[in-house]
Amino acid sequence: MRYLDFELAVDRLVEGEYAVGARSPAGEARARSPLRLDRAELQRQVRAYDAAVRGLRAPPAPPPAPASDLAAAGAGTPAAVTVARRDIAVYDAEPERSPPPAGDVRALGTTLFRAVMVDEVAECWRVCLARARERGMGVRVQLRLQPPELAALPWEYLYDPGQEDFTALSLETPVVRYVEVARAPEALAIERPLRVLAVVASPTDHATLDKGAEQERVGRALAELRDGGQVELEWIEGGTLAALQAALRRGPWHVLHYVGHGGFDAEHDEGVLLLEGEDGRAHPVSGATLGRLLAGHPSLRLAVLNACDGARASESSVFSSTAGTLVRRGIPAVVAMQYPITDGAAVRFAHAFYGALADGVPVDAAVTTARVALAGADRASVEWGTPVLFLRAPDGVLFRTGHTAEWQAMSLPGGGGARGAPARPAAVASSRPTGRLVAAAVGALALPALAAAALAAGRVA
Repeated sequence: MRYLDFELAVDRLVEGEYAVGARSPAGEARARSPLRLDRAELQRQVRAYDAAVRGLRAPPAPPPAPASDLAAAGAGTPAAVTVARRDIAVYDAEPERSPPPAGDVRALGTTLFRAVMVDEVAECWRVCLARARERGMGVRVQLRLQPPELAALPWEYLYDPGQEDFTALSLETPVVRYVEVARAPEALAIERPLRVLAVVASPTDHATLDKGAEQERVGRALAELRDGGQVELEWIEGGTLAALQAALRRGPWHVLHYVGHGGFDAEHDEGVLLLEGEDGRAHPVSGATLGRLLAGHPSLRLAVLNACDGARASESSVFSSTAGTLVRRGIPAVVAMQYPITDGAAVRFAHAFYGALADGVPVDAAVTTARVALAGADRASVEWGTPVLFLRAPDGVLFRTGHTAEWQAMSLPGGGGARGAPARPAAVASSRPTGRLVAAAVGALALPALAAAALAAGRVA
Protein backbone atom coordinates (compact mmCIF):
# COMPACT_ATOMS: atom_id res chain seq x y z
CA MET A 1 0.00 0.00 0.00
CA ARG A 2 1.25 3.44 -0.81
CA TYR A 3 0.83 6.14 1.80
CA LEU A 4 1.44 9.83 2.10
CA ASP A 5 2.98 10.58 5.49
CA PHE A 6 1.21 13.06 7.72
CA GLU A 7 3.69 13.83 10.49
CA LEU A 8 1.90 15.17 13.53
CA ALA A 9 4.22 16.39 16.25
CA VAL A 10 3.43 17.74 19.69
CA ASP A 11 6.16 19.25 21.84
CA ARG A 12 6.35 21.27 25.03
CA LEU A 13 7.32 24.93 24.71
CA VAL A 14 7.10 26.04 28.33
CA GLU A 15 5.17 24.77 31.32
CA GLY A 16 1.52 24.64 30.35
CA GLU A 17 2.06 25.42 26.67
CA TYR A 18 2.43 22.95 23.82
CA ALA A 19 3.18 23.32 20.15
CA VAL A 20 1.49 21.29 17.42
CA GLY A 21 2.96 20.91 13.96
CA ALA A 22 2.07 19.03 10.81
CA ARG A 23 4.29 18.16 7.89
CA SER A 24 3.11 16.39 4.77
CA PRO A 25 3.25 16.54 0.95
CA ALA A 26 0.31 18.95 1.28
CA GLY A 27 2.51 21.41 3.16
CA GLU A 28 3.45 22.34 6.70
CA ALA A 29 1.37 23.92 9.43
CA ARG A 30 2.04 25.07 12.96
CA ALA A 31 -0.07 25.90 15.98
CA ARG A 32 0.50 26.85 19.58
CA SER A 33 -1.77 25.41 22.22
CA PRO A 34 -1.68 26.63 25.81
CA LEU A 35 -2.38 23.45 27.71
CA ARG A 36 -3.84 23.65 31.20
CA LEU A 37 -2.49 20.48 32.68
CA ASP A 38 -2.67 19.23 36.23
CA ARG A 39 -0.55 16.08 36.51
CA ALA A 40 -2.62 14.61 39.32
CA GLU A 41 -5.78 15.22 37.29
CA LEU A 42 -4.20 13.64 34.24
CA GLN A 43 -3.26 10.53 36.21
CA ARG A 44 -6.82 10.31 37.53
CA GLN A 45 -8.19 10.56 33.98
CA VAL A 46 -5.88 7.86 32.69
CA ARG A 47 -6.90 5.50 35.52
CA ALA A 48 -10.56 6.22 34.89
CA TYR A 49 -10.16 5.71 31.18
CA ASP A 50 -8.37 2.42 31.77
CA ALA A 51 -11.50 1.23 33.55
CA ALA A 52 -13.84 2.65 30.91
CA VAL A 53 -12.05 1.20 27.91
CA ARG A 54 -12.34 -2.30 29.34
CA GLY A 55 -15.93 -1.87 30.45
CA LEU A 56 -14.91 -3.00 33.92
CA ARG A 57 -15.01 -1.47 37.35
CA ALA A 58 -11.47 -0.22 38.02
CA PRO A 59 -9.44 -2.69 40.11
CA PRO A 60 -7.13 -1.32 42.79
CA ALA A 61 -3.63 -0.42 41.64
CA PRO A 62 -1.28 -3.42 41.98
CA PRO A 63 1.19 -3.08 44.86
CA PRO A 64 4.93 -2.96 44.25
CA ALA A 65 6.52 -6.37 44.26
CA PRO A 66 7.99 -7.23 47.68
CA ALA A 67 11.66 -6.37 47.99
CA SER A 68 12.38 -9.90 49.20
CA ASP A 69 10.88 -11.35 46.03
CA LEU A 70 12.88 -9.04 43.83
CA ALA A 71 16.10 -9.70 45.70
CA ALA A 72 15.68 -13.39 45.07
CA ALA A 73 15.67 -12.75 41.33
CA GLY A 74 19.38 -11.94 41.34
CA ALA A 75 21.95 -9.31 42.12
CA GLY A 76 21.29 -5.88 40.73
CA THR A 77 17.54 -6.45 40.52
CA PRO A 78 15.60 -3.18 40.86
CA ALA A 79 14.17 -2.64 44.30
CA ALA A 80 10.86 -1.19 43.18
CA VAL A 81 9.22 -2.77 40.16
CA THR A 82 5.52 -2.10 39.93
CA VAL A 83 4.01 -5.16 38.30
CA ALA A 84 1.07 -4.81 35.95
CA ARG A 85 -0.66 -8.17 36.06
CA ARG A 86 -2.72 -9.28 33.09
CA ASP A 87 -5.87 -9.30 35.22
CA ILE A 88 -6.51 -12.93 34.34
CA ALA A 89 -8.61 -13.40 37.46
CA VAL A 90 -10.73 -10.37 36.61
CA TYR A 91 -11.52 -11.71 33.16
CA ASP A 92 -11.98 -15.31 34.23
CA ALA A 93 -14.52 -14.23 36.81
CA GLU A 94 -17.80 -12.64 35.77
CA PRO A 95 -16.90 -8.93 35.77
CA GLU A 96 -19.28 -6.20 36.82
CA ARG A 97 -19.89 -4.50 33.53
CA SER A 98 -20.45 -0.82 33.03
CA PRO A 99 -22.48 0.43 30.05
CA PRO A 100 -20.59 -0.08 26.77
CA PRO A 101 -17.92 2.62 26.62
CA ALA A 102 -18.00 3.13 22.83
CA GLY A 103 -19.77 6.49 23.12
CA ASP A 104 -17.32 7.69 25.73
CA VAL A 105 -14.39 6.62 23.57
CA ARG A 106 -15.85 8.48 20.60
CA ALA A 107 -16.15 11.62 22.69
CA LEU A 108 -12.60 11.24 23.97
CA GLY A 109 -11.31 10.60 20.45
CA THR A 110 -13.09 13.71 19.18
CA THR A 111 -11.53 15.79 21.95
CA LEU A 112 -8.06 14.49 21.15
CA PHE A 113 -8.57 15.03 17.43
CA ARG A 114 -9.72 18.63 17.84
CA ALA A 115 -6.89 19.28 20.26
CA VAL A 116 -4.26 18.69 17.57
CA MET A 117 -6.15 19.29 14.31
CA VAL A 118 -6.52 23.02 14.81
CA ASP A 119 -6.75 25.75 12.18
CA GLU A 120 -3.90 25.42 9.65
CA VAL A 121 -3.07 21.91 10.91
CA ALA A 122 -6.66 20.78 10.29
CA GLU A 123 -6.61 22.32 6.82
CA CYS A 124 -3.33 20.57 6.03
CA TRP A 125 -4.95 17.27 7.11
CA ARG A 126 -7.96 17.77 4.85
CA VAL A 127 -5.81 18.68 1.85
CA CYS A 128 -3.53 15.70 2.44
CA LEU A 129 -6.51 13.32 2.60
CA ALA A 130 -7.98 14.73 -0.60
CA ARG A 131 -4.66 14.53 -2.44
CA ALA A 132 -4.13 10.92 -1.33
CA ARG A 133 -7.60 9.86 -2.47
CA GLU A 134 -7.06 11.44 -5.87
CA ARG A 135 -4.03 9.16 -6.24
CA GLY A 136 -5.70 6.05 -4.79
CA MET A 137 -3.44 6.20 -1.75
CA GLY A 138 -3.80 6.44 2.02
CA VAL A 139 -2.42 8.77 4.67
CA ARG A 140 -0.22 7.37 7.42
CA VAL A 141 -0.59 9.39 10.64
CA GLN A 142 2.84 9.46 12.28
CA LEU A 143 2.48 10.62 15.87
CA ARG A 144 5.58 12.22 17.37
CA LEU A 145 4.58 12.89 20.96
CA GLN A 146 7.49 14.35 22.89
CA PRO A 147 5.88 15.20 26.26
CA PRO A 148 5.46 11.95 28.23
CA GLU A 149 2.28 13.24 29.87
CA LEU A 150 0.68 13.43 26.42
CA ALA A 151 2.13 10.14 25.20
CA ALA A 152 0.28 8.47 28.08
CA LEU A 153 -3.06 9.29 26.46
CA PRO A 154 -4.76 6.76 24.13
CA TRP A 155 -4.23 8.53 20.79
CA GLU A 156 -5.21 5.35 18.97
CA TYR A 157 -8.81 6.49 19.55
CA LEU A 158 -8.52 9.68 17.47
CA TYR A 159 -11.99 10.31 16.04
CA ASP A 160 -12.39 12.53 12.98
CA PRO A 161 -15.84 14.18 13.11
CA GLY A 162 -15.53 15.12 9.44
CA GLN A 163 -15.04 11.48 8.41
CA GLU A 164 -17.40 10.26 11.15
CA ASP A 165 -15.04 7.46 12.08
CA PHE A 166 -12.04 6.54 14.18
CA THR A 167 -8.88 7.35 12.26
CA ALA A 168 -7.12 4.11 13.23
CA LEU A 169 -10.03 1.95 12.03
CA SER A 170 -9.50 2.79 8.37
CA LEU A 171 -6.85 1.28 6.09
CA GLU A 172 -6.69 4.72 4.52
CA THR A 173 -5.38 6.26 7.75
CA PRO A 174 -3.29 3.96 9.96
CA VAL A 175 -2.02 5.54 13.18
CA VAL A 176 1.51 4.83 14.40
CA ARG A 177 3.79 6.23 17.07
CA TYR A 178 6.87 7.05 15.08
CA VAL A 179 10.35 7.01 16.56
CA GLU A 180 12.93 9.26 14.89
CA VAL A 181 16.10 7.43 13.87
CA ALA A 182 19.20 8.47 11.96
CA ARG A 183 19.09 5.44 9.68
CA ALA A 184 15.81 3.84 8.71
CA PRO A 185 15.81 0.02 8.42
CA GLU A 186 15.27 -1.57 5.04
CA ALA A 187 12.67 -4.24 4.39
CA LEU A 188 13.93 -7.81 4.70
CA ALA A 189 13.38 -10.10 1.72
CA ILE A 190 12.05 -13.43 2.99
CA GLU A 191 10.43 -16.55 1.68
CA ARG A 192 7.35 -17.67 3.54
CA PRO A 193 6.69 -18.91 6.13
CA LEU A 194 7.00 -16.00 8.52
CA ARG A 195 8.99 -17.46 11.45
CA VAL A 196 7.59 -16.56 14.86
CA LEU A 197 9.46 -17.35 18.08
CA ALA A 198 7.09 -17.32 21.04
CA VAL A 199 7.61 -17.42 24.79
CA VAL A 200 5.30 -17.61 27.80
CA ALA A 201 6.76 -16.52 31.11
CA SER A 202 4.90 -17.28 34.33
CA PRO A 203 7.00 -16.59 37.44
CA THR A 204 5.84 -18.53 40.48
CA ASP A 205 5.70 -15.44 42.68
CA HIS A 206 3.15 -13.66 40.47
CA ALA A 207 -0.31 -14.38 39.11
CA THR A 208 -0.03 -17.80 37.51
CA LEU A 209 -0.48 -18.13 33.78
CA ASP A 210 -1.61 -21.45 32.36
CA LYS A 211 1.22 -21.94 29.86
CA GLY A 212 -0.55 -24.73 28.05
CA ALA A 213 -3.70 -22.65 27.66
CA GLU A 214 -1.74 -19.61 26.50
CA GLN A 215 0.08 -21.68 23.88
CA GLU A 216 -3.18 -23.26 22.80
CA ARG A 217 -4.80 -19.85 22.30
CA VAL A 218 -1.99 -18.49 20.16
CA GLY A 219 -1.72 -21.80 18.31
CA ARG A 220 -5.45 -21.72 17.58
CA ALA A 221 -5.16 -18.17 16.29
CA LEU A 222 -2.39 -19.16 13.88
CA ALA A 223 -3.55 -22.70 13.03
CA GLU A 224 -4.99 -21.81 9.63
CA LEU A 225 -1.89 -19.77 8.75
CA ARG A 226 0.42 -22.59 9.81
CA ASP A 227 -1.55 -25.16 7.81
CA GLY A 228 -1.30 -22.90 4.77
CA GLY A 229 2.46 -22.51 5.10
CA GLN A 230 2.22 -18.77 5.81
CA VAL A 231 3.47 -18.85 9.39
CA GLU A 232 5.81 -21.09 11.36
CA LEU A 233 5.44 -20.95 15.15
CA GLU A 234 7.92 -22.31 17.69
CA TRP A 235 7.58 -22.09 21.46
CA ILE A 236 10.58 -21.68 23.72
CA GLU A 237 10.96 -24.40 26.32
CA GLY A 238 11.06 -22.40 29.53
CA GLY A 239 10.55 -18.72 30.16
CA THR A 240 14.09 -17.81 31.22
CA LEU A 241 16.45 -15.33 29.61
CA ALA A 242 18.93 -18.16 28.96
CA ALA A 243 16.24 -20.16 27.14
CA LEU A 244 15.43 -17.13 25.00
CA GLN A 245 19.10 -16.63 24.12
CA ALA A 246 19.49 -20.29 23.16
CA ALA A 247 16.35 -20.23 21.00
CA LEU A 248 17.46 -17.08 19.19
CA ARG A 249 20.65 -18.86 18.14
CA ARG A 250 18.49 -21.44 16.33
CA GLY A 251 17.15 -18.74 14.04
CA PRO A 252 16.70 -16.92 11.82
CA TRP A 253 13.49 -15.57 13.32
CA HIS A 254 11.33 -12.77 12.03
CA VAL A 255 9.05 -12.08 15.02
CA LEU A 256 9.31 -12.41 18.80
CA HIS A 257 5.93 -12.97 20.48
CA TYR A 258 5.88 -12.57 24.27
CA VAL A 259 3.04 -13.54 26.59
CA GLY A 260 3.36 -12.76 30.29
CA HIS A 261 3.64 -10.01 32.85
CA GLY A 262 4.98 -6.55 32.26
CA GLY A 263 5.92 -3.85 34.71
CA PHE A 264 7.67 -0.57 35.24
CA ASP A 265 10.80 -0.04 37.29
CA ALA A 266 10.25 3.38 38.83
CA GLU A 267 13.70 3.49 40.39
CA HIS A 268 15.49 3.07 37.06
CA ASP A 269 12.73 4.74 35.03
CA GLU A 270 12.30 1.91 32.54
CA GLY A 271 9.83 -0.73 31.49
CA VAL A 272 10.48 -4.41 32.21
CA LEU A 273 9.21 -7.82 31.19
CA LEU A 274 9.05 -10.45 33.91
CA LEU A 275 10.83 -13.54 32.68
CA GLU A 276 11.52 -16.52 34.93
CA GLY A 277 14.66 -16.86 37.02
CA GLU A 278 16.42 -20.18 37.49
CA ASP A 279 14.40 -20.65 40.68
CA GLY A 280 11.13 -19.98 38.85
CA ARG A 281 10.61 -16.59 40.47
CA ALA A 282 10.36 -13.29 38.61
CA HIS A 283 13.44 -12.04 36.80
CA PRO A 284 12.75 -8.48 35.56
CA VAL A 285 14.40 -7.87 32.19
CA SER A 286 14.55 -4.25 31.07
CA GLY A 287 13.79 -3.09 27.58
CA ALA A 288 17.45 -2.07 27.23
CA THR A 289 18.65 -5.57 28.14
CA LEU A 290 16.18 -7.24 25.80
CA GLY A 291 17.03 -4.75 23.07
CA ARG A 292 20.73 -5.58 23.27
CA LEU A 293 19.89 -9.27 23.00
CA LEU A 294 17.60 -8.88 20.00
CA ALA A 295 19.85 -6.40 18.20
CA GLY A 296 22.28 -9.22 17.46
CA HIS A 297 19.68 -10.91 15.25
CA PRO A 298 19.07 -8.66 12.22
CA SER A 299 16.39 -10.90 10.72
CA LEU A 300 14.15 -10.19 13.73
CA ARG A 301 12.10 -7.20 12.66
CA LEU A 302 9.12 -7.22 15.01
CA ALA A 303 8.29 -7.81 18.67
CA VAL A 304 4.73 -8.37 19.86
CA LEU A 305 4.34 -7.90 23.62
CA ASN A 306 1.11 -9.32 25.06
CA ALA A 307 1.79 -7.89 28.49
CA CYS A 308 0.37 -4.97 30.44
CA ASP A 309 2.44 -1.80 30.54
CA GLY A 310 4.52 -2.72 27.50
CA ALA A 311 3.57 0.67 26.07
CA ARG A 312 3.77 2.58 29.37
CA ALA A 313 6.42 5.29 29.70
CA SER A 314 7.42 7.39 32.68
CA GLU A 315 6.58 11.05 33.25
CA SER A 316 10.16 12.01 32.44
CA SER A 317 10.89 10.09 29.23
CA VAL A 318 8.54 9.15 26.42
CA PHE A 319 10.96 6.40 25.34
CA SER A 320 11.25 4.67 28.73
CA SER A 321 8.56 2.08 27.96
CA THR A 322 9.65 -1.43 27.06
CA ALA A 323 8.31 -0.95 23.51
CA GLY A 324 9.91 2.46 23.07
CA THR A 325 13.25 1.19 24.31
CA LEU A 326 13.21 -1.78 21.94
CA VAL A 327 12.57 0.48 18.97
CA ARG A 328 15.31 2.86 20.03
CA ARG A 329 17.63 -0.17 20.31
CA GLY A 330 17.06 -1.09 16.69
CA ILE A 331 13.90 -3.23 16.42
CA PRO A 332 12.03 -1.76 13.41
CA ALA A 333 8.56 -2.25 14.93
CA VAL A 334 7.00 -3.20 18.27
CA VAL A 335 3.35 -3.88 19.02
CA ALA A 336 2.59 -3.44 22.72
CA MET A 337 -0.56 -3.21 24.84
CA GLN A 338 -1.52 -0.01 26.60
CA TYR A 339 -4.31 -1.76 28.52
CA PRO A 340 -5.07 -5.36 29.49
CA ILE A 341 -6.54 -7.32 26.60
CA THR A 342 -8.98 -10.20 26.93
CA ASP A 343 -8.01 -13.62 25.64
CA GLY A 344 -10.65 -13.59 22.91
CA ALA A 345 -9.47 -10.25 21.59
CA ALA A 346 -5.83 -11.36 21.72
CA VAL A 347 -6.64 -14.45 19.64
CA ARG A 348 -8.57 -12.47 17.01
CA PHE A 349 -5.87 -9.83 16.85
CA ALA A 350 -3.10 -12.41 16.37
CA HIS A 351 -4.97 -14.24 13.61
CA ALA A 352 -5.74 -11.13 11.56
CA PHE A 353 -2.41 -9.42 12.24
CA TYR A 354 -0.08 -12.30 11.41
CA GLY A 355 -2.15 -13.28 8.38
CA ALA A 356 -1.81 -9.79 6.90
CA LEU A 357 1.87 -9.61 7.81
CA ALA A 358 2.62 -12.95 6.14
CA ASP A 359 1.00 -11.63 2.97
CA GLY A 360 3.51 -8.80 2.81
CA VAL A 361 1.20 -6.12 4.17
CA PRO A 362 3.03 -3.19 5.82
CA VAL A 363 2.97 -3.56 9.58
CA ASP A 364 0.85 -0.45 10.15
CA ALA A 365 -1.77 -1.69 7.70
CA ALA A 366 -1.58 -5.15 9.30
CA VAL A 367 -2.33 -3.63 12.71
CA THR A 368 -5.23 -1.69 11.18
CA THR A 369 -6.54 -4.90 9.59
CA ALA A 370 -6.50 -6.53 13.02
CA ARG A 371 -8.22 -3.51 14.59
CA VAL A 372 -11.02 -3.78 12.04
CA ALA A 373 -11.37 -7.50 12.81
CA LEU A 374 -11.70 -6.77 16.53
CA ALA A 375 -14.22 -3.98 15.98
CA GLY A 376 -16.30 -6.19 13.72
CA ALA A 377 -16.31 -9.10 16.16
CA ASP A 378 -17.78 -7.09 19.03
CA ARG A 379 -19.39 -3.72 18.34
CA ALA A 380 -19.66 -2.94 22.05
CA SER A 381 -15.95 -3.47 22.69
CA VAL A 382 -13.23 -0.92 22.08
CA GLU A 383 -10.31 -3.29 22.63
CA TRP A 384 -9.22 -2.60 19.07
CA GLY A 385 -7.47 0.47 20.49
CA THR A 386 -5.46 -1.47 23.06
CA PRO A 387 -2.54 -2.38 20.74
CA VAL A 388 -0.04 0.40 20.12
CA LEU A 389 2.38 0.30 17.19
CA PHE A 390 5.81 1.85 17.74
CA LEU A 391 7.54 2.17 14.39
CA ARG A 392 10.89 3.26 13.03
CA ALA A 393 10.51 1.83 9.49
CA PRO A 394 9.31 4.91 7.57
CA ASP A 395 7.14 3.03 5.07
CA GLY A 396 5.92 0.34 7.46
CA VAL A 397 7.29 -2.48 5.28
CA LEU A 398 9.20 -4.96 7.43
CA PHE A 399 9.26 -7.90 5.03
CA ARG A 400 9.07 -8.33 1.29
CA THR A 401 7.60 -11.60 0.04
CA GLY A 402 6.24 -12.82 -3.24
CA HIS A 403 2.82 -11.68 -2.02
CA THR A 404 3.91 -8.11 -1.30
CA ALA A 405 3.33 -7.10 -4.92
CA GLU A 406 -0.21 -8.51 -4.79
CA TRP A 407 -1.03 -6.28 -1.83
CA GLN A 408 0.60 -3.26 -3.46
CA ALA A 409 -1.50 -3.75 -6.60
CA MET A 410 -4.77 -3.52 -4.70
CA SER A 411 -6.86 -0.35 -4.97
CA LEU A 412 -8.35 1.53 -2.10
CA PRO A 413 -12.14 1.26 -1.93
CA GLY A 414 -13.49 3.94 -4.22
CA GLY A 415 -10.03 4.91 -5.40
CA GLY A 416 -8.85 4.81 -8.96
CA GLY A 417 -5.14 4.46 -8.38
CA ALA A 418 -2.89 1.54 -7.60
CA ARG A 419 -0.90 0.93 -4.51
CA GLY A 420 2.70 0.75 -5.48
CA ALA A 421 5.74 0.27 -3.27
CA PRO A 422 5.47 2.63 -0.34
CA ALA A 423 7.41 5.64 -1.55
CA ARG A 424 8.18 8.75 0.44
CA PRO A 425 7.68 11.97 -1.53
CA ALA A 426 10.89 13.91 -2.02
CA ALA A 427 9.55 16.81 -0.02
CA VAL A 428 9.11 14.53 2.98
CA ALA A 429 12.24 12.43 2.59
CA SER A 430 14.66 15.33 2.35
CA SER A 431 14.56 16.38 5.99
CA ARG A 432 12.80 15.10 9.12
CA PRO A 433 13.68 17.29 12.11
CA THR A 434 10.79 17.29 14.54
CA GLY A 435 11.76 20.76 15.71
CA ARG A 436 10.66 22.24 12.38
CA LEU A 437 7.13 21.13 13.13
CA VAL A 438 6.93 23.20 16.29
CA ALA A 439 6.23 26.94 16.47
CA ALA A 440 3.68 29.80 16.15
CA ALA A 441 0.32 30.33 17.76
CA VAL A 442 -3.29 29.19 17.89
CA GLY A 443 -6.03 27.36 19.75
CA ALA A 444 -6.40 26.03 23.25
CA LEU A 445 -6.37 22.49 24.59
CA ALA A 446 -7.56 21.75 28.11
CA LEU A 447 -6.94 18.18 29.22
CA PRO A 448 -9.39 18.45 32.10
CA ALA A 449 -12.03 18.58 29.39
CA LEU A 450 -11.16 14.98 28.53
CA ALA A 451 -12.86 13.77 31.66
CA ALA A 452 -15.95 15.89 31.11
CA ALA A 453 -16.22 15.04 27.44
CA ALA A 454 -15.32 11.38 27.50
CA LEU A 455 -15.58 9.79 30.91
CA ALA A 456 -19.13 9.13 32.01
CA ALA A 457 -20.25 9.29 35.62
CA GLY A 458 -19.29 6.20 37.55
CA ARG A 459 -16.15 5.52 35.51
CA VAL A 460 -13.77 7.43 37.76
CA ALA A 461 -11.43 5.19 39.73
